[in-house]
Amino acid sequence: MSNSTNIERILIGIIKKPRGKNGEVTVVPLTLYPERFHNLDSVYLEYKDGNRQEVKIESVRFHKDKVILKFQKIDTSKEAWELENAEITIDPSEIINLPEGYYFEHDIYECDVFDEKGNFLGKIHSIIKTPGNDVFVIKSAKKELLIPALDNFIKKIDIEKKIITVIKPEYI
Repeated sequence: MSNSTNIERILIGIIKKPRGKNGEVTVVPLTLYPERFHNLDSVYLEYKDGNRQEVKIESVRFHKDKVILKFQKIDTSKEAWELENAEITIDPSEIINLPEGYYFEHDIYECDVFDEKGNFLGKIHSIIKTPGNDVFVIKSAKKELLIPALDNFIKKIDIEKKIITVIKPEYI
C-alpha cells in the first residue's frame, strides 16, 4: 500500500465543543487508531475560513468514543469555543501504516472504478460515512453511482494503479 504524500495534511479528528472550564476540547476521532493522539506533540487546526494554526498538545485522555485534548495556551472554555468545528490534521509523514485491506480516504479518491467485466463506471468522487459502512460515490459523465464499501461489492483495490474493481449491484 502506498502512503501518499502528495497531500498537505491528513485529517484525524474534528473538534466538537469545549469540555470543562480549563480549555479542554472534545474531539471526534477520524482515525482507526485514536490512541495515536498520545504520540503527537502537536497538530494543526484547520478552520472553515482557510486559516490554519499549529498547536502543541498538553494532555490527551479518552471519554467513551471521544478524545479529550488540552492544547497549550488554550486555558478557558471561551478560548476552547473558538476552536469548535476545527479540523485536526497532521503531516503526511506522521501517517500510521494501516493493516492490509484498509486504505486512507485520500488514496481512494480519484481511483478509476471498473465492474468485474472491465466496464469503466467512473471515478471515486467522495465517500459517504454511514454507521454500518462507507459508501463510495462514483461519478461518470452520465451519472452518479453509490457502491457500498463492503467485501461483497469491492472485488479489488489497487492503490498503486488507482483502480478499483467492483461487483456491480443488480440495481445498477
